[in-house]
Amino acid sequence: MTGSLKELTARLKEQTAADRKEMEMIITAELANLKENLQSAAKNALSTIKNDMEREARAAKKTALLQIKILSWGFGRRWLLTGAVAVAVMLGLTGGGWGLMKLAEYRINSLDQKWAELSREKMRLETTLSQLQAQTWGLTLHEASEGRFIILSPKSTPRTGWTINGRPAVKVE
Repeated sequence: MTGSLKELTARLKEQTAADRKEMEMIITAELANLKENLQSAAKNALSTIKNDMEREARAAKKTALLQIKILSWGFGRRWLLTGAVAVAVMLGLTGGGWGLMKLAEYRINSLDQKWAELSREKMRLETTLSQLQAQTWGLTLHEASEGRFIILSPKSTPRTGWTINGRPAVKVE
């Protein structure tokens, strides 16, 4: 009978370890999936920003060239044309860079928040598992060809002959 209790305890420990490993695998898979989705979204956003920046740079350049042409007619100096183009390009690049930095900051904050949320969920699951293990008092169930058994913790002594609410019970001391 003690051999069966030991087998039941071993089986329950194996099942608990397997369940914990399965939860860790699920969490790891979810984190990997989240990482891939976030990376894909970040790449798409970066591509969109790059295209927008290029379009804005072309428009700014076109506007700057038009303004330079008007200014050069009035002043006729080459340095004015060069300065205006440089200012327009710098404004375009600065605005685009600022927008890209804001998007990157938002994406990083989103990733940090999701990571923190997943970490809290993992801790909650581990706490629940610990509570379940503590509530069983080290008891495990075992079913074999000889019958069904309750495996007690190693230092427990079973006392049979008890009934609770008309049902047979084993007192553990």
